[in-house]
Amino acid sequence: MIEHLAIVMDGNGRWAESRNLNRREGHIRGAEAVLKTIIASNMRGIKYLTLYAFSTENFKRSSSEVSSILEIISSYLLLRILPLATENHYKIVFLGDLSLLPQDVAQVCTHIQNETAQNTSMHVCIAIGYGGRSEVVCAINSYIATLEEENKFEPISYEKLASLLYTSNLPDPDLVIRYGGHKRLSNFMPLQTVYSDFIFTDKLWPDFVESDLDEFLSEFAEIQKNYGGAIKN
Repeated sequence: MIEHLAIVMDGNGRWAESRNLNRREGHIRGAEAVLKTIIASNMRGIKYLTLYAFSTENFKRSSSEVSSILEIISSYLLLRILPLATENHYKIVFLGDLSLLPQDVAQVCTHIQNETAQNTSMHVCIAIGYGGRSEVVCAINSYIATLEEENKFEPISYEKLASLLYTSNLPDPDLVIRYGGHKRLSNFMPLQTVYSDFIFTDKLWPDFVESDLDEFLSEFAEIQKNYGGAIKN
């Protein structure tokens, strides 16, 4: 049984361009796919769903596209996802450095996280302003600052490092699905995914349909995991 599913959502812009549409239309369709994914995941008993929505590298895009993407994310969070979470008791958690976002977008994220903090159903984790390398660096710097404050030195353990990551209260992903045709993680959870299984699909994110999830979960169910030990027959 899968507990934590993570999805790297990719291909919104390419989806639009292949149809001679403005890239913004692709991002809107991608946001609609998010809603479908949340509902479908909850129906299949997934306890934790993480969606890689906007990376630190995405800020390198044109300022107009960055503004458009973040405006769409903010609007859908407030007008579509928050009501859905309230009705179904989803807990919305944001992973990333919200200080990188425009103030109004960061305020929406904080508001939604606070509004759903006491919900006890599925955790929907949205990685926004997220970069795996910077997450690790921030965690280590936080640990160093604590040692300096206490005037001591102690080697850091992985358990301590994990407690300082954005994902400190989450189990590691069982399965990571990447849409968009690329077979890489693109700076997504480099430490948390060391024992995750991966499925890469050429489908672009706006083309997500509910049956995709059934296909991927079935594929995952056939995988035998031994975490470095021998598989028992």
